Parts: sequence; C-alpha cells; structure tokens
Amino acid sequence: MIYTVTLNPALDKTVEIPNLALDTVNRITKMRTDPGGKGINVSKVIAKLGGTSKAIGILAGNSGKAIQDALDGEGLAHNFRFVPGETRTNLKVIDPENHTNTDINEPGLTVTNADLDALLNDLLAEVHAGDIVVLAGSLPKGAPQETYRVWTSA
Repeated sequence: MIYTVTLNPALDKTVEIPNLALDTVNRITKMRTDPGGKGINVSKVIAKLGGTSKAIGILAGNSGKAIQDALDGEGLAHNFRFVPGETRTNLKVIDPENHTNTDINEPGLTVTNADLDALLNDLLAEVHAGDIVVLAGSLPKGAPQETYRVWTSA
C-alpha cells in the first residue's frame, strides 16, 4: 500500500477571471473546489494511473469535512484525524486572457505535538513492511521543523 501524508491540506478553490484587474470588481466565469495539499494530490495522481493509496493527514472544521466528502466522492481511501480549528482554503485565480495563474494560500490551522503524535501512531498502526509512505507538503503551524525527519526515523 502507498500512504500519502498531508499535514497541511487545503480546500482548493479555483476560479477563472478573464482580464483580472486590480482595484476594481472582477467577475468569476468558472469555479470549482477540489481537495488539495501535496499528499492528497499524490493520491489523486496514483488513482488516475490506476493504482491505490490511502491519504492520511489532519483536517478541521467545515472545509475539512468538505475535503473528506470530496475524497469519498472520488473513491479515494483516507484516514484523517480531525482537530479543532478550520482547514485552510486556498484560492487559485486563473486569467485565461492574460495567461496568468495566481495562488492565494491561507496559512492553515495550528497543530499540537499531541495531534502529530496521534496521527503518527495511526499511521504506524497501518503500515507494514513493503509499504510506501509519502510525506508531502508544507508543515502546519505548531509542527516542529524536524517533523518529517522524526517521522522517517519512527
């Protein structure tokens, strides 16, 4: 099994705005939302290539529930731990006329060492010899810089 870990996932909201301009009203012509975060994106690519994986991570609030529901809708296996707060929403603005793509990313929720330890224990309870674990994406606020190093030595 391939496990993809996303500690700072996002609900990605992508909008299309032809001729985006500053200091004025802009009209969205297309919009969609997708579960996002580097590890989740890896799971989505694995599925498109015909493989299977399990997305693991931390979610919070209504946007976290929306991510979970979207993953269910896409048939992607997952095991997310919910914590207090709200999972970030990132805005992707595409201007097809000027061929630009602007990302506006929220900082995300704050986690505790207890949150991280609990998720690591969840992961270690599932992983077996021969499995692959992908640690991907930015760390949430509250996560020590050495989190990935600690997790790879567990």
